[in-house]
Amino acid sequence: MTPLSEWLVALTEQVCKVTGCETGYGLGGRFGYGENYENDVFSMHRFCWCEGEDCPWCRACACGDDYAENPCKNCKERPARAPNFLHKASGASITWYKYIGRGMEVDQANWPVIMQECFASLAVQNETPLAGDSAVSGQEMGGEIDSADHALSRYFGGFP
Repeated sequence: MTPLSEWLVALTEQVCKVTGCETGYGLGGRFGYGENYENDVFSMHRFCWCEGEDCPWCRACACGDDYAENPCKNCKERPARAPNFLHKASGASITWYKYIGRGMEVDQANWPVIMQECFASLAVQNETPLAGDSAVSGQEMGGEIDSADHALSRYFGGFP
């Protein structure tokens, strides 16, 4: 698993600590599928199989055999599916197939800084009083959510 994949898994775990979401297991691991979540800093969405006509993550294709002459609405209006992860300020995005790390397409971006912003945004949203002086103090906060530095260093030694 790449460091970016590990950061996304760690971020999913923190989202679940904030929201109380229940995750499943499978090839992606306990937090390896992402979670449907959005705040002012980022959005994350699990891989979707609903195949709904209006689902931006599925981009269901209803084209018939005559695709070239008669493409469906999704193929005309949304040739790419919505990203599974989007950092709102930079527009940097990531898509994956089924679970984090599989078939990932990643925009070029300063991912260590982006992930730190995402973890910090979860600490700010946490309603439990935070231990330490700040959301990025490197200490575990209220037993609920880790700071960005602490969560990342727990998984793979922090930022490069």
